[in-house]
Amino acid sequence: MSSADLRRELQVAQFGLLGYIAVADGPLTEAAERNARELIVSHLAVAAGDAADCRFVLDSFKEGTDPSFDWKDAVFRLRTVWNASDKSQDIRLQCMNSLVALAIAVGASPAQVGILKGIARRLGMGWLPIREQLQSSARPESPERQLASARAWFGVSPNATLRQVHAAYLERRRTYGRLTGMPLPDEIVEEARQSLWQVDEAYALLRQHHSASVTAAQEQPAGEPRGPDLDPLHPLHVGDPVEPGDDQGGQHFQLTLGAETMLDPSPVAIQKAVSAVEEQKEEFAILERGASGLRYVQCYGDSEGFQLEYQDGSLQQHYEFAGGLTHKETVLRVFLGFFRGDGKWKQELPWRRMQL
Repeated sequence: MSSADLRRELQVAQFGLLGYIAVADGPLTEAAERNARELIVSHLAVAAGDAADCRFVLDSFKEGTDPSFDWKDAVFRLRTVWNASDKSQDIRLQCMNSLVALAIAVGASPAQVGILKGIARRLGMGWLPIREQLQSSARPESPERQLASARAWFGVSPNATLRQVHAAYLERRRTYGRLTGMPLPDEIVEEARQSLWQVDEAYALLRQHHSASVTAAQEQPAGEPRGPDLDPLHPLHVGDPVEPGDDQGGQHFQLTLGAETMLDPSPVAIQKAVSAVEEQKEEFAILERGASGLRYVQCYGDSEGFQLEYQDGSLQQHYEFAGGLTHKETVLRVFLGFFRGDGKWKQELPWRRMQL
């Protein structure tokens, strides 16, 4: 069986079972259908599916809601795929997690839990981890669970660097954004837009957590140096030397360049960071103010030009440079203006609010 055939078999079985669980208590409810769409969109984003793939997955889900659907045959298909794949354990966990997630999202009724038990037994999977998932879903969401949920959006570990999180974030935004432009059913396109908002919210939470951790680790007593500059001898070419603006309320600045983070950088360090992105030594640079992770400017790009964005306190105030790709001088103007508390660049440059 070819890899394409295996993928089709997996989709038929997995999304057929999702449909079967969704109607375990009767006709398909609006909540069950909405949560199934979320899982389908998430699958397509990860698998880089096209419009035809989306329609096939939707049809597989609908087949699962039919009273004649044979769930035991679907489980047999899953076992066939696993036996032919060199990533059987990953596939098994991914499939089971999606089934449990849907059951949790629609209430995890006794009928749905019974189906999960039957599937787990036939797949040779232990029930205790699945029961723990079901039980933990009923507990109040702690900050640790919120962080775990945010990391799950990007498939990163608790030890992931901000650079790894940012790279995963950009990839997720690209894939969900691609889905919104496909000729797909309206409800799928709308779900992809909602997923874009959730991805941005998860990223903001992880950035806030990272900022707070770095501030706690790097903060030093007053009067002591904040740490070395990226390159103290590198000349500054944009205007006169600047210091943080007096209106910053004593908040610290944090400069992130790839995997490296610096508290209270100098203007020279900021310029050097932008140059590193231009020279493709690093993928992105972020300058943020305070520990909230909600006020920052960021750029990513290469020698062809920069993409430039800023956020002013909330996801609803996230803007991108409306002139398309821009050049290094503009990026430095924005970064250094943000650093010294001079907001003229907001009025003098074209910006477009992003729908997050």
